[in-house]
Amino acid sequence: MWSNTLADQVSVTIDGRSTKAQRTATILSVARQLGIDIPTLCYMDDRKPNESCGVCMVEVEGRDGLLPACATRVQDGMVVRTDTEAVRRSRRVALELLLSDHLGDCAAPCQLGCPAHIDIPRFIVEIRNGKYDKAIAIIKESVAFPGVLGRICPKPCEAVCRRKNLDEAVAVCALKRFVADRDMDSGPAYVPPKNPPTGKRVAIVGAGIAGLTAAYYLLVEGHACAVFDAKAEPGGALRLIPELRLPRRVFEAELAVVTKLGMDFHGGQTLGENLALDDLRSGYDAVLLATGLGYDVTPEKIDVDSSCVAADVTPDVGTLRRLGVETSERCVTIDHHTFMTRVDGIFAAGRITGGGRYAVHASASGRHAAEAISRHLAGETAESKKPVHVLMRHLSGADLANLFHDVRKTPSVGAECEDDAVTEAKRCLQCACTKRDECLLRIYATEYEANPHAFAGERPTFEREGTHEEVVYEPGKCIKCGRCILIAREFEEHLGLTYIGRGFHVRVGVSFGETLKAGLTQAALACADACPTGALARRRRGRW
Repeated sequence: MWSNTLADQVSVTIDGRSTKAQRTATILSVARQLGIDIPTLCYMDDRKPNESCGVCMVEVEGRDGLLPACATRVQDGMVVRTDTEAVRRSRRVALELLLSDHLGDCAAPCQLGCPAHIDIPRFIVEIRNGKYDKAIAIIKESVAFPGVLGRICPKPCEAVCRRKNLDEAVAVCALKRFVADRDMDSGPAYVPPKNPPTGKRVAIVGAGIAGLTAAYYLLVEGHACAVFDAKAEPGGALRLIPELRLPRRVFEAELAVVTKLGMDFHGGQTLGENLALDDLRSGYDAVLLATGLGYDVTPEKIDVDSSCVAADVTPDVGTLRRLGVETSERCVTIDHHTFMTRVDGIFAAGRITGGGRYAVHASASGRHAAEAISRHLAGETAESKKPVHVLMRHLSGADLANLFHDVRKTPSVGAECEDDAVTEAKRCLQCACTKRDECLLRIYATEYEANPHAFAGERPTFEREGTHEEVVYEPGKCIKCGRCILIAREFEEHLGLTYIGRGFHVRVGVSFGETLKAGLTQAALACADACPTGALARRRRGRW
């Protein structure tokens, strides 16, 4: 028996690592035993490979072309390479082909339209469910001053809301304000958990919304923060907005959270006068310049209707230029990926970097700068890859008809009270993909920098099959991997799922034109969990 076992083994080398494996093993299974990741969208453990996605291709020494790792059995002396340029190129093309007719929104249009990229669908779900504590925590992942922005933001998220194609946009800004005010008025305000102290110290020059937002997120990361401003009190241009537009108590309540996190504020400190940049550089591990528009902004320079500084007011970059910071005529020169100026360890954020004119733009810039500084302090040099976003973009009449098939016209009611807020939250169509963060297609497309627009595939019509009480099916997101078909067969479903049609127009569905509810009587949740995209997804409370 021992000799037979040895005879059944072969020697294999994968990415320079040699091992013994059974002759019946595939390259994919051996690689996984070695801890080497080979991506695949269609393969499931202990099942016959489908070879449908084309993503698991590898190089084998002495063989022409690339081979599918999920279906190729190992041979004695085989040398495999899983991460060459040819392999990466092949995987990128395979992913781009799958993306070419992938119809869906990874992130909702409102989230992408928001300069701060608040996860709007997620916090709205929590409002629907009455979980306001969870809603404020989600909002504060992206903005430190939601009560402020809920009053003065120009609402770009609502401008791209899909609901506008039926009646009115969801009142996103009012919902954000409702959650923030409830947090402010219902007891101790939400304070995010802090990471352990890092021992790093950051100096922030400028206590407007960009500088204060940066301080909030740096403090949460465990860094110590000292904030310096020429004025005696923090707030910058926010303090010039009329009380009717921005009640002072709202700003003070949200500022108190930053103070509670540990902000060390120093007022009456003017850069270039009684505050030296060289001293900050030598006394802190990083310096963030967020001086906004300088020190001469007055109430008459505030546009009350749009709650932003008038367009003819430009940042005071002269002082920074005199201190050795490289600037153009109107803004500080930075690397827009790292937010660092040409001086090592000195960063900049907000209006002085040439960003948008609204407070929400400055807020977003402050958070992104804080994230960049945290990476710098941790010694991280590689830039994180930006997630791939698939967008449905313009919807045809047929798309909209399907999208609004079961949706009644209901006008916006705002969010002045709890009942209104819940009613308004229920108007949200929940456009974001429920598997956005778990979708293997998106994960691998990001890893291999696949371009969703590389191939102009024929665009399918948007559909959503919602007859099943446990799962929802969106055929446009299906990559025809066959996982759900196989699982339904294993559950011995009477109808199950199958491929319908031929060639490019093939799709997964239930035979005889039956509904998903009729096709999946037992296997629905197992099929949804195995789906590598959001085509089949579990229903989630507060969504559909």
